Amino acid sequence: STCDSIVPKLVSEDIPLFKSLLQAVFPGTNLSLSAEKKLIEIIKTISDEDCLDYSLEWSEKVLQLKQVLDMRHGIMMVGPSGSGKTTAWKTLFKALNKFESTKGEFFIIDPKAISKEKLYG
Repeated sequence: STCDSIVPKLVSEDIPLFKSLLQAVFPGTNLSLSAEKKLIEIIKTISDEDCLDYSLEWSEKVLQLKQVLDMRHGIMMVGPSGSGKTTAWKTLFKALNKFESTKGEFFIIDPKAISKEKLYG
């Protein structure tokens, strides 16, 4: 759906605004990731195993990462140091391995090591 492609791109401050706009246009609509309940439970288990503080908001961010990866072959994660980018994708990969026996590949590229033309194609 459109929400699956829009919500992962929003900063956390804009999500409540998007939800209110969605409610205004489509009354009774629920913007929820509850369809992924089993995956959320696996993410919680992995968080406990890795001694991470679990929160529903963080698991929603991990699920949003999954939604973006379902639509694209490659992504770029940006944000300040210590914001959880590496932990989020590593947790997602572990969860997908347990949930779907999916093996994924990832490559970390230092954007300063290559030209913009090569980086963006």
